[in-house]
Amino acid sequence: MNGYRPIKTSFSAILPVKTWSFFETFVGPDDHWLPPDNYQENPVPTVAHRTSPTNIGLALLANLTAYDFGYISAGDLIDRTTKAFQTMEILERYRGHFFNWYDTQSLKPLVPLMSPRLTAEISQVT
Repeated sequence: MNGYRPIKTSFSAILPVKTWSFFETFVGPDDHWLPPDNYQENPVPTVAHRTSPTNIGLALLANLTAYDFGYISAGDLIDRTTKAFQTMEILERYRGHFFNWYDTQSLKPLVPLMSPRLTAEISQVT
């Protein structure tokens, strides 16, 4: 072997880096610091410039986790999170509740919008 030892990298060591890479790459000023719903590699690389409250929550958790894992500084954590919150403050809502989907570039809610009745019913559950 002449002193050569292959380095074994476990899936659990690679996964957090690859996951953070998505947020670091796609959550930025072009999308008002909101995460896109997905990135499609094939047949043509495409970013889905839409997001949901669930995606936003995951991105906020990704910021904190990236800090915990040492991928970003405390300053970067505060900066990324503050920018996301500033955007969230200006998103249109129905009686204080976020809509299901937003365009990340125009920040407009995407249709079909939830009906007021459905929004009220979901709000009572949560």
